[in-house]
Amino acid sequence: MRRLDLQRAYDQERVSEVQALIAHARSAEVDFAGALTQRSDGEWVVAGLRVVVPPGMPVAEDLVVGTYAEVHGVSMPDGSVLAESIRSHDLRVEGRLEFLSAERWVVHGEVLSLGPQSEVRGAPSLGDTVRVSALRLANGTLLIRTAEIVRQANPPRTASPDPDREDPSSPEDEGDATETPETRENTPTDKPNDREETRQPSETPRPTRTAEPEETAKPEKTP
Repeated sequence: MRRLDLQRAYDQERVSEVQALIAHARSAEVDFAGALTQRSDGEWVVAGLRVVVPPGMPVAEDLVVGTYAEVHGVSMPDGSVLAESIRSHDLRVEGRLEFLSAERWVVHGEVLSLGPQSEVRGAPSLGDTVRVSALRLANGTLLIRTAEIVRQANPPRTASPDPDREDPSSPEDEGDATETPETRENTPTDKPNDREETRQPSETPRPTRTAEPEETAKPEKTP
C-alpha cells in the first residue's frame, strides 16, 4: 500500500474518533486532518467538522480553501472543535525518482506536481533517491514544496590515471628532456662543490730522508 493511502486511512480514523466524541457531547483534546472546504471569520470547516478559530490565533497564509489542514484543539459539547492550532498538512516522501518532467514527478509510486513555488535543490535525474515535502490539496494533488537529492543513481566519477601513460609534468621525466646545443652550452657541467674540489692542489708528498752511514773509527798510531 502506498504511503498516501496509509495516510488517508489514518486521517479517517482520527476524524471518526472526533465524531464519536461530538456525538457523546464529550470534551477532549483532538488531532485530525482533512480538506479545508470552508473558511470564514472565526469558523472553518475541516474534514466536515466545524472548527472555531479564536481571534488572533496565527494561521499560515497557504491555508486556503482546497488545501489539506491539520487541526489540534478541543471537542466542544455543541458539536464544534475549538482550535488551538491549524497548519497545512505536508506529506513527506522519500524514494526513487521514477518519472521526471517539468510539471510532474513520480517518486516511490506517488504522483507529485510542480508549481511556481516549488523549490528543487540540485539537478535530480531518473533513478536518484530524493526526499520531497509536498502540500496536500483537497482534490488529492500533492504539490511539491521542497525536493532534494539524497543519493545519486550515477554519481560523477573522476577519471583514474592511466598507468601506461606517462604524465609529461611528472618530476621523473624532467631529466629525460632532449639535450640541444643551446641547453648544453648554458648548462653547467660541474657542480659548485666539484669545482672547488678541483681547484685545491693535492698535497705533494715530502721526500724521505735516507740514513747517512756512520763514520768508521780510524786506528790509533802506536809509538
